[in-house]
Order: sequence, then C-alpha cells, then structure tokens
Amino acid sequence: MSSPVVTTTPAATILEASKIMAKHRIGALIVVEDDMKLRGILTERDILVKVLAAEKEYNAMNVEDVMTTDVYTVGMDATLLDISKIMNKHGIRHAVVMEGEKVMGIVTARDLIELVSG
Repeated sequence: MSSPVVTTTPAATILEASKIMAKHRIGALIVVEDDMKLRGILTERDILVKVLAAEKEYNAMNVEDVMTTDVYTVGMDATLLDISKIMNKHGIRHAVVMEGEKVMGIVTARDLIELVSG
C-alpha cells in the first residue's frame, strides 16, 4: 500500500492534476475534499480517453469533470489476495484503502507486481 496518498481536489484543473502526477511519477490521484473524504479517482486513462482522445480543451476542465466516481475501496484488513481478486474481477488497477470514511492509502497493480517479483 502506498501511504500517504497523493491527492487532488475536484476543483483542480486537469493541467494541475497532470503536473502532480508527473512530479510524483504516478498514474492516479485520489480526489478528496478538504477533510480527506473520498470523492473519486483521476487516472491517466481518464485523462487520455475523456480529454485528449475526445479532443476536449484541458485548460477549461476540472478534475471533477473527468474523474471516476465509482471507486473500489477496501478496508485496512483486506489481504493482498483479496485486493488482487477485486482488481481482476472489475478490471481496475487501483484500490483505495479506507478506514471508515478516511482515505488511508492506495494499492496499485504495480504494488502487486513488485510484491510478486520480489
């Protein structure tokens, strides 16, 4: 699990969010309100499909216009096997780890690959 997570807000621009992703060399940002309440996830794929391939003007778009709101979450007690099954079943590459309503971390497909490959 990666923790603390790198986050952005729904009001951030796509350009701002892209720069954060590039700076941290990550493929997704957790979208939260000020109190760390989960609102969604913004992935490279969201930007590619919903902005660039759709030929939208990224300067005029906010994260909330593009983010995925149907986020798969797991509890702190979830095993890596449980998480990998969820990711495989739903075709996702990111699972947000929650403790109650608070975002605690994120498990990515890369995390799982690194674990398996040693």
